[in-house]
This record gives sequence, structure tokens and C-alpha cells, in this order.
Amino acid sequence: MASHAVRRAGVSSVYVRLIGLPRTALPNDLRRLCSKNGVDSFSHANIEYKDFSPTGRAVLTFNRPEYVPGAIKALNNSILSGKQIKAFSIDQIPTPKTRSRGDAGRRDAAQRGALAGDGLDAGLTGGAKNVLLEGLPYNIAPEYIYRKALRTFKISGADEGKPFVTRLNK
Repeated sequence: MASHAVRRAGVSSVYVRLIGLPRTALPNDLRRLCSKNGVDSFSHANIEYKDFSPTGRAVLTFNRPEYVPGAIKALNNSILSGKQIKAFSIDQIPTPKTRSRGDAGRRDAAQRGALAGDGLDAGLTGGAKNVLLEGLPYNIAPEYIYRKALRTFKISGADEGKPFVTRLNK
């Protein structure tokens, strides 16, 4: 994972790390927290994951570095769902170990065991619109899951006949 060095003097970063978040926090919860505390001008709110489980950390990406000190001041020691949040600047965002582009890339990554569910948004795209099903029998095929259980839901790629439902080799 990338460096988590904290900027102490003269903030020139556009990234703010939040720690102490409830495990149930979603990007929309972070947007509401920011709005409630008068913080705007950020472009992304990303939750960090380890093995597809939230870590209680997130990263806000701001449009310009001059917005970061005010955001840190407003968000540090704020409360979200009864938990006290700590906020500080970081030099760069943590990046996942692997990259995958599009459904085909994610499928390939899952098949070779590279889709580990680590990093911002668990290394996935979709803006918190991904679902992980655990505890299913090993011999059940992803196609069966889609046909029998998920058919009534709008799933990425379903319009083209290729919904993205895959098995992780964990």
C-alpha cells in the first residue's frame, strides 16, 4: 500500500484521511457529515476496505489543496453515528496492489485471485454499488446465482447479456 505520510507544515495535498468511522459508514454518510460541518469542494469520498470489510477509514479528495486545512479543522473530532472522527492530511491515496479495468478485467483478476478487496472502495468501481455474498456452497456457479437469485435486480452488464457476477478465489 502507498505511503500514509502526514503533512504537518504547509498543506499541499488534496487528500484528507478520516479514521474512527463506524464500519457501517457509506460514502453518502461522509458527504452528509461534510455538509453538516460546512465542508465542500471535495470531489470524492472513498471508504477503505481490507478483505472486503470496512476498516473504519476513508479518504476525501478535494479540488484544491487550500481547502484541506479548513476541512481538517471542521472534521477533526466531529461525530458520525456516535463515533469520534479524526481527520488529517495525507500525501497520496492508498492504492490497491492490482489494477483491473472493466468487467473483463475484474473477472480476470478474480479468477487469478488478485481481487483481494483491499484499498479504497475495495479496489472496485461502482461507487458503493457492489455486493459480496459469502457462505455460498463452493460448487454453485455465478451464472446460477444470477439466474435464480439476482435476475430481478439491475446488475451491471445485464443489458448486454453479460452481468458481472463472479466467484472470488479466497
